[in-house]
Amino acid sequence: MQSNNRQIFLNSFLRLFGVDKIELKDVSLQKITGTAIYDDEGRQDFCWNIAEDKVPSDDLIELIKIIYKKRDSQIDKIKETSDELFLKTGWTDREKFNEVFAELFKVEVKMIDDGEETDSFFIHD
Repeated sequence: MQSNNRQIFLNSFLRLFGVDKIELKDVSLQKITGTAIYDDEGRQDFCWNIAEDKVPSDDLIELIKIIYKKRDSQIDKIKETSDELFLKTGWTDREKFNEVFAELFKVEVKMIDDGEETDSFFIHD
């Protein structure tokens, strides 16, 4: 497993929130911290408390790319139903799709303001 799976995942996931790039500040065994940078030069510090071996699946990265490409997210909410999104993905295994779709709603990256966790990047239904 690559040592940068968390960064790869974060780059994909945070794009759903309008983040253009991330700058890492600290990478440890159990968490990754950095700054999310928006096109308008806005910045948001973050902390993702997850070990490298607990990073969501590559299938979830692919689903996120499809959602982003088709603009099926509205900041922190998916516009399409799971049925509609399933049809758009071209996947044939509905059970696997349901597992990956559910995995998306479990991801939470904490926002840091003035050194304190204040909010989170997450997708809700």
